[in-house]
Amino acid sequence: MALPCEIGQGGFSGYRSFQLQLPCISEKYFSSAPYRYCWDEDGHRLPTTPPQRGQFVSGQIAANVLEVYGERNRALVSIPDGERVEVDMAMLQVRPRM
Repeated sequence: MALPCEIGQGGFSGYRSFQLQLPCISEKYFSSAPYRYCWDEDGHRLPTTPPQRGQFVSGQIAANVLEVYGERNRALVSIPDGERVEVDMAMLQVRPRM
C-alpha cells in the first residue's frame, strides 16, 4: 500500500523528506526515508535529482498495513522511517511497483 504525501529534499543522498497529514494530529507528520520507497503522484519512480531545498512535490510513500480498525474506518500502518501511524482507510492507495 501507499499513502499520499508531500516529498522534498532529504538530509542525505538517497533520502527524501516527506510530510503526511494524519487524522489524529493537527500538524503534519514530517520525516525522511530512502527515495526507493517514494513515488510521484502518478506512481512513477522519483527522479534522482531531488526537489530544490524547501520545495515539496505531491507523491506517495510506501506503507504496510498492520491492523485495521473497522469501527473507526482507520488502519495502523508502518512507514519506511520505522514508525507506525494511524491513517484513515480512504488514504490508502495501491502501492506502485518498486
